[in-house]
Amino acid sequence: MNIITLHHHLLHASQNHFAENEHPGLLAITRDGKSFRILDGTTRDGDLEETPAVGLDDLLSGPDPDILREVHRLIHRCLSSGQSWSYVMELDAGDIFQDDIRLTGRLVHKNGESLMLLSISVLDAGARQTLRLRRLKTAFSEMLDTVPHGMAVFDHEGRLVYFNRQYAATYDRIADIICIGQQLERIEKEACHRGQFAASPRHDSAALPDSDNTEADSASPENGPTRTSTRRLHDGRWIRFHRTWTPNRFMVISAVDITDLKTAEERLELQARYDSLTGLLNRGAFLERLMKLKAARRRDDIAEGCLILMDLDHFKAVNDTHGHQFGDRYLQHMALRLRESVRCNDLVARLGGDEFIVYMDNIPEADQPQVIDKLHAALRQPMRIDGVEIRPGVSMGVVAVRKSELDIDRIMGRADAALYLAKREGRDRWRNFDPELERRNARRRILLDDLGKAVAEDRITLAFQPQVCLSTGEHVGFEVLARWNRDGENVPPIEFITLAEKNGLIMDLGMHVMDRALRWHAGLSETGMNGGRLAVNVSVVQLKNERFVQETMKLIRHHAIAPEVVELEITETAIMERDVRLIERHVRQLAEFGCRIALDDFGTGNATLSHLQRFSVHTLKIDRSFVSQLEEENGNIAIVRAIIGLAHNLEMEVVAEGVETETQRQLLHAFGCDNAQGWLYARPLSMLDAQMWLREHRERCKRVDYVI
Repeated sequence: MNIITLHHHLLHASQNHFAENEHPGLLAITRDGKSFRILDGTTRDGDLEETPAVGLDDLLSGPDPDILREVHRLIHRCLSSGQSWSYVMELDAGDIFQDDIRLTGRLVHKNGESLMLLSISVLDAGARQTLRLRRLKTAFSEMLDTVPHGMAVFDHEGRLVYFNRQYAATYDRIADIICIGQQLERIEKEACHRGQFAASPRHDSAALPDSDNTEADSASPENGPTRTSTRRLHDGRWIRFHRTWTPNRFMVISAVDITDLKTAEERLELQARYDSLTGLLNRGAFLERLMKLKAARRRDDIAEGCLILMDLDHFKAVNDTHGHQFGDRYLQHMALRLRESVRCNDLVARLGGDEFIVYMDNIPEADQPQVIDKLHAALRQPMRIDGVEIRPGVSMGVVAVRKSELDIDRIMGRADAALYLAKREGRDRWRNFDPELERRNARRRILLDDLGKAVAEDRITLAFQPQVCLSTGEHVGFEVLARWNRDGENVPPIEFITLAEKNGLIMDLGMHVMDRALRWHAGLSETGMNGGRLAVNVSVVQLKNERFVQETMKLIRHHAIAPEVVELEITETAIMERDVRLIERHVRQLAEFGCRIALDDFGTGNATLSHLQRFSVHTLKIDRSFVSQLEEENGNIAIVRAIIGLAHNLEMEVVAEGVETETQRQLLHAFGCDNAQGWLYARPLSMLDAQMWLREHRERCKRVDYVI
């Protein structure tokens, strides 16, 4: 029998005697505390009706061990010192019953024996309600202490009536004043005074979570049920505070630790605004800050600055020679050097690749050349990376930015034009923006728009320059040239073709030229005339595109032209490209299809014998710069003879470009050159004129012996 079953037994045995001032159940416990006797619930102290003794340990088994240990302590204290006691405990026997009972103990002397009378009674309803509310409050408090967020409740007079452990931990520097009854106003002032929060870059009192400023006080049940603010604590934690008012005007404050969220946000912010390789601003963040800087101008500012657009000369060669990891470290070193060479408030960004940009504010235009000279000299100093010494070359385009200029796109365009000028003049230098450059940029934009329309509307025409055999004088083919007459202006091919290459129009333009040339050649065949080979210039951009290979083959089949009639002219720069393997694959596919491959402007680049073999070259074209000086006393004769000998040893044909005089023709023939083209034979001709020239040339060949 334990105290639970005993209580159950006495409860039923004493149903008529359950008043708080009566004894519904009595135990008589011996002085040694080891056993007890059960007394009938109606028996008075003077009539001790003994029952067999039961062990006290058995009596105290079953309920919560902590509770029973306390009861055991009180019993022994009473037996030893005679001190009476009272203790309320909750009994929970599952489905049997749950109740609050009061245990009371007092020492009596009977028949020469000292006994402790233990009374067991059930609390009345009022006492039970009070006790259970107290227990519920304790349990609720313990439960909220397990919540990971801080919580506090203030009454309508601003007094703290509840807080959990996490709320106190949030205010670690003022934990000594966080207590029930404390005023919110004092908590706020002490938090600021003791440096609870990290210094804010913006001294805005409205940002304080528990401040007494106007904005905080305006958030109330009448003006809005909730207010949220975020602050960083002195130890680096970020806390988001929520203030909410209950209908009875109590204010509930919760403090949520959002450090992980803020860390992730800061990481995303870095990724969105800074270049991952160099740590500098990226393009978007640079432009945003520059626009804000310009918009925040004060009238008394100097308001003159300069924008510097720059890139590293021959960066591709560094990458190709030392590898991309070395190239990345080179960029990092240059970014660090750039940052150290300007003022701390200057804007510095990496736009991508090897291109950087700097904006220096409040520098009078007259002082800018000296500042830029100093910056350029600092950037060009030798550096050592992984044991390799690099001597950087830096090209820079500079534009002065005056107070009235707010168009950032226009300023950037001017800097780009100045950079282009620096590169064109030999690189590793800086150049100021020239208004003439802006005019050229405007022209390029207009030309680009008109060029797209001209290609779509079939307004790009063709010219054909004959190629003649030097030994027999017979016609061997034509080089196909694109021409564009724009409202009466003959736009130079180098201008509009370069424009097409840089702006994604070259594929459409190239296919247009190929289609019209093949159609014209097929038309000649239908009239019984042999147009010979068609040499068509091909851009590097085209050679990188799989579509070019497929569409070229498709057009040749469509016009029923033998593939060997088409000779694709590629430049030396094409076979020196970074994507040389892709270009090589496409060239090989076309050569295997049957097309001939010609290397244009040979001798002006860096092509090697291995390149000639890898690209299955059939024809070498000697650049006109060598041919034009054949009659002068210089080394060009040796160069031309060497090119011809090399080509023949590799079983290639040779075509000389730009032949204009009879002397040049005779020298080239004497050196063994196979074919020639130039004004000596004909200028580039329209379709109709080329057809007439071909007919007349065939007649001349019949009448004149060209063999020398």
